[in-house]
Amino acid sequence: MSFIQVILDLLFPKQCYSCSRLGSYICNNCRSKIESIKNQYCPYCRQASHLGLTHPGCRRENGIDGLFSFFRYVPLTQRIIKQIKYRLVKSAIEELISVIEIEKINQLSELIRLSKRPIFIPVPLHPSRFARRGFNQAEEFALSLSQISNVPVNINLVSRIKKTKPQAQLSRLARYRNINGAFKVMGDKSVLTNHDLFLIDDVWSSGSTLKELSRILKRAGAMHVYAISITR
Repeated sequence: MSFIQVILDLLFPKQCYSCSRLGSYICNNCRSKIESIKNQYCPYCRQASHLGLTHPGCRRENGIDGLFSFFRYVPLTQRIIKQIKYRLVKSAIEELISVIEIEKINQLSELIRLSKRPIFIPVPLHPSRFARRGFNQAEEFALSLSQISNVPVNINLVSRIKKTKPQAQLSRLARYRNINGAFKVMGDKSVLTNHDLFLIDDVWSSGSTLKELSRILKRAGAMHVYAISITR
């Protein structure tokens, strides 16, 4: 733990986001309130699918090849994600990752074993938003998952070139229009053909952000693109 983090913990002691007990953001008594995803589903028809792989009949040109999620987006996880993103509680990321069940880690490992030279691609923030926030929560989640899975993280392949509104405030159609054209492939494009890409984000709702990112990556030459969301 850094000296700065020690000072912050003294000035702003951690409180459980569920019961307000001091000491951590997710106390031992409340860890069970974070609901794990029991069954993965196809990102298009939302019907059950092994490891969240896209059903053959649901595949789309330039679409996502599968979606894997860890937790349900219930009030507690919603509160934690919002605190991370809007209150800049970066240290809560590690605690949320620590709640992931071993069964889910094993399932993710199985999905990774099915892929070719996997690499994690966190959804990028627009530079102006990154400057205000000081970190990209998707990148931090990707780095944490990388430690668990030994899958490398690439933060240079794609950039966010369009300043978008927060997706949560918009209708489904408005989300599509908002995110359309927001990303551009900037890095070494040989990564696209030599690796299976796993997009990392904090929340899957309509999926518009990850679907748009998959679209531009596949149009640039990516063979397989999967999505991993911490919550859905």
